[in-house]
Amino acid sequence: MIKFIKGASIKDASSLYEGYRKSRKYTYAVLNVDNIIKVMKSFIKYYENHNCFIFIEVPCNLDEEKEYGDDKNLHIKVYYLDNIWADEALKLLELFEEILVNDGFVNFGVGNHEGEIGKYRYNTIGLYTENENLIEHIFDMNGIRENKTLITPEELINENNPGEITRYEDAKGRTIYDVIETLTEVGLYLDKIKVED
Repeated sequence: MIKFIKGASIKDASSLYEGYRKSRKYTYAVLNVDNIIKVMKSFIKYYENHNCFIFIEVPCNLDEEKEYGDDKNLHIKVYYLDNIWADEALKLLELFEEILVNDGFVNFGVGNHEGEIGKYRYNTIGLYTENENLIEHIFDMNGIRENKTLITPEELINENNPGEITRYEDAKGRTIYDVIETLTEVGLYLDKIKVED
């Protein structure tokens, strides 16, 4: 069974196990909370001589939603920090990993011109790359096996088996909004606002 991030739970997740499933250039993974940053760090280290970007996606707050006048859809703010070296990306992830990983509403990740990895809701990881060796390398070195019949959290959640995501605040009272404010000082910018999937 999966060890969830602090900001997510599913009523019955007993059939949810760690693993990854390849699908052409895109790979889905469901990871225990302790392996999320490990896998992301492996991706970054593989590209240690590349320029990277970091992305963070957070829901708009209620006041912002009112401005859009759209009662049917929720909106997501998409932030980017571009043109940073791999070692800088590693330092930033290490600095903010507790909040980034454990906030159930936050999607975040790292990428470059050859690939991208992101953490999404309910411990789901998405990895895009044309390099199949990279996929096996990253997951194998972290002890995560391929599972061609991998069940994802989205497949489990329904009316009778609800999932719940919540905000996360660390011991110092910091939230994702503090992370965004801090990273804005080093170049993070709001790229777009999109309708939530």
